[in-house]
Amino acid sequence: MKKVLILFLVSILFLNTAFAGDDDADFNNKNKKSPTKALIMGMIIPGSGDFYNRKYIKGSIFLGVGLFFAYKSYNYYEKQDEYYTEYLKTNDENKYKLYEENYNKMESYMYFYIINLAISTIDGIVESYLSDWHIEKIEVNSEYKKEKVSLFITKRL
Repeated sequence: MKKVLILFLVSILFLNTAFAGDDDADFNNKNKKSPTKALIMGMIIPGSGDFYNRKYIKGSIFLGVGLFFAYKSYNYYEKQDEYYTEYLKTNDENKYKLYEENYNKMESYMYFYIINLAISTIDGIVESYLSDWHIEKIEVNSEYKKEKVSLFITKRL
């Protein structure tokens, strides 16, 4: 298990260098982010696509929620495994009920983790596509004439 974890962490560390060529295609726009890189990063760790896009608060929230769901899922996995082992030894129906309860909770937290991972991945991809979109080029003006309010949105090119 430790070897798998170490391999996983090392692959994450080198993920950034593996996709270093993605930004070479667009010399004119340094702010453009690669949606493919955000997709791959987001599928590995919740919120990492947002960290890649420099949205640290959102990335931290997704990461924290993902870690919470992963911890709870693993915790209930350990409990259900323990209760199932005890049930096999004793054939006690109460142990089997506890096993089922913990299994259902583990499954629920896994689904929550997957949902959080999917949302954070999609958010990271969208942020990558919008990375070169500048809000400072948009002006919002309003006018008030004869009890009417007009709103004008202008984008400078």
